[in-house]
Amino acid sequence: MRVTASPRVNIPTAHGRNYNPDFGYVIETEDKKELYFVVETKGVDDEIGLRPREKLQIESAKAFFKKLKDNGVNVEYKTKLNSPELSQLISDILK
Repeated sequence: MRVTASPRVNIPTAHGRNYNPDFGYVIETEDKKELYFVVETKGVDDEIGLRPREKLQIESAKAFFKKLKDNGVNVEYKTKLNSPELSQLISDILK
């Protein structure tokens, strides 16, 4: 498996401002398949601690990446709160 950083993505949101997730990675698996993995990190323990704007951004990103996935793009979007570790999120999506 090889992981490389990918370019930033501008995601339109319902409040009219574009949003950029924190991290984007291209994961190339041993069988040469590419998976685009986008992560938004937040320093809270659970979603209750998110501000309303952050919740809106995350919901917009989920809808954006779901549409891409529905159109055949091999992409995963995850929100990383204080736990789990990023390596665990990558392991989970590769299962």
